[in-house]
Amino acid sequence: MYKNNWLRIASYCVPMSLTLMRIIIAILLLVDGLDGTASQYFLTGFILAWSFDIMDGFLARKLKVTSAIGAILDGLADLTLYGCVTTCVFYIYPGIASSLCSLVIIGIIAQLIHDAAGLLKFRKMVSYHSFLAKVISVLAFLSVLEMFSFHHSYHLAQVALVLWIISNIEGLSMTLILPIYVNNVANILVAFQYNRSAMIALRSQASCSQEKQTN
Repeated sequence: MYKNNWLRIASYCVPMSLTLMRIIIAILLLVDGLDGTASQYFLTGFILAWSFDIMDGFLARKLKVTSAIGAILDGLADLTLYGCVTTCVFYIYPGIASSLCSLVIIGIIAQLIHDAAGLLKFRKMVSYHSFLAKVISVLAFLSVLEMFSFHHSYHLAQVALVLWIISNIEGLSMTLILPIYVNNVANILVAFQYNRSAMIALRSQASCSQEKQTN
């Protein structure tokens, strides 16, 4: 019994440790870029952090230890990583930063509204891991490579930021639609399906209660 409990705890710790490592690497990247230059280890660290992002989710599903806390921590690690990298871009490539500034500000506002809606409705930070969010993760990864490998090129970053804004609007809509918090919702259509299933269940429950009262 105790052995199984320890194995269960270890299973939770492995993907969680990778997620926490992403946060640590993000802070190290920020320290590296604050002087206005990126060292030779900057891209290596970023690629490693992005690899951990893939690995922690894969291991959590493989070990069957997915949880709401893990999903929220994963979202926090994403925000920390790309927040730190974005800050580094402002210091290292101020020209690119000024071109992307308006999109970044709109994205931050959309993210804050999305997070506030989740806190108000579900009393927790929400992270739906939608299909669009996964597309943005890949685009954001490629955009960082584009900026730091091919200087002053930021076309992919523009696309990623626009999709980030759209993703937050979708996430806000899903928060308003969902009756209860669900941590893996592919898109807004799936959210509507959850809502419909919940409504059917409530009607069925109400019907059963009426029948009992009648009898």
